[in-house]
Amino acid sequence: MKYKWLPVFDVNNCSGCRACMPYCASGSLNIEDGVVSFKNPEACLSDERCVQECPVGGIHMEWLPLNSASHLGSWSDQKPQMQNCS
Repeated sequence: MKYKWLPVFDVNNCSGCRACMPYCASGSLNIEDGVVSFKNPEACLSDERCVQECPVGGIHMEWLPLNSASHLGSWSDQKPQMQNCS
């Protein structure tokens, strides 16, 4: 199993404003049922631009399992451990 650094969309915070969509260089985002979602996570560049542009903080990044032949974005063979920065 491979893991990819991907945005996670908080359906409770997403307002459906689409502010993140123009910043997705791969065009991987979609609006579905009034909230942002992936239409093509394999193409995501893992650059976090959508996270930075969300005005309501409704997007964060996580290492998620994904089976794909794509080499775009940031990948890991093992799920990286998140470090406590405190």
